[in-house]
Amino acid sequence: MSDNAKRYRAIKDKLTKLYPRQPRGNVAIHLNTLAGIVSGIVGGKSVNLPKVAEKVPDGNKPASREKQYSRWLNNQRIDFKCYVLPFVEIMLASLTDETLTFAIDGSVNMHKSHLRDPDRMSRLLIVKRSSEK
Repeated sequence: MSDNAKRYRAIKDKLTKLYPRQPRGNVAIHLNTLAGIVSGIVGGKSVNLPKVAEKVPDGNKPASREKQYSRWLNNQRIDFKCYVLPFVEIMLASLTDETLTFAIDGSVNMHKSHLRDPDRMSRLLIVKRSSEK
């Protein structure tokens, strides 16, 4: 099994385990997509969708994955509270002994549909700093 496949499987298994209830139907499909995006970001060391798509071993062409991820990220039906917040809360709870820096990125490329959704109007960046020596 390749490193990309191992990483994807580990992330997918962890997301499924950490989700508050057993994912079924569309929720399970969306969690698979989220696992692919996270795996691609880690593997590609980039948030650039073409680089992300290259690092996900799902049998599809990278251009197809790139389009799928773009549609998922821009889908108004993808609820931040359902697909992101449960994992952010767990991640932050695990970093209680770490020094964290928060930054707000207001430079998001806005689509007119995002104006109705304040969750998409800015991004909160959480930067984990290494221990100072």
